[in-house]
Amino acid sequence: MSHNPKTIAIIPARIGSDEVYAKVLVDIGGKPVIQHAYERAKESGVFDEILIAADHERITESAEGFGAKTYLTKMQHICGTDRCAEAAREVFPGAKIVVNVQADEPFINPRMLPVVIEPLINEDSWQMVTLCCRCVDEKAKEFIFNPKVVKSEKTSRALYFSRSVIPFPRSDREIRYFQHIGVYAYRMEDLQRYAEYGPSELELAEELEQLRALEMEMRVKAVETDLDYPRISIDTQEDIEKARALFNSETT
Repeated sequence: MSHNPKTIAIIPARIGSDEVYAKVLVDIGGKPVIQHAYERAKESGVFDEILIAADHERITESAEGFGAKTYLTKMQHICGTDRCAEAAREVFPGAKIVVNVQADEPFINPRMLPVVIEPLINEDSWQMVTLCCRCVDEKAKEFIFNPKVVKSEKTSRALYFSRSVIPFPRSDREIRYFQHIGVYAYRMEDLQRYAEYGPSELELAEELEQLRALEMEMRVKAVETDLDYPRISIDTQEDIEKARALFNSETT
């Protein structure tokens, strides 16, 4: 690993949760959830360094047990990107690109991670890059009215993200809907600017950290991808059971 890494992944994690305490430490197939996320980031092969940034020793100790580099952050961060900003500033101040990889998504597709980095390497016009996928089949369309599923209004440049349906289907006209995939890539200076700005009104209203970037008038690119993966984010006991069942089905 380089001593001056250019591209790093940070996996932010907190011990608290609305429904499942220490959800990133829940066992899925003999490994904690966060280890699955870490291993998939590592499998992508695009990062000079991967860091787990957590607010509690239980998480850092678990991560160090499977060989991850860790950093213990402040407790009071309102979102994962703020946690990433602190860790990047303190551990890798010379980094060029920082990718926020979700700790509670054990099945993220590693092939997506190079996709979210590429626009920052090849284009100068973007301050943040994220991913989205089109809702095309009937099962995907069921998600449109689920507030847990974040929708993106996408024209290459992201216009808005919401837990509500956007755009609202006022008529019978066919509408393209996109589901947001919560991976974020920043240049280091833009990540720090994001953290310095502080929580924004829309971010707090929808509890979506990416809305802060839009309120800051950052240029956010939403890359459409057809790379699929089981979109199970560990938030409830039901999610845990689904993840365990899926893991068992894939390994038998």
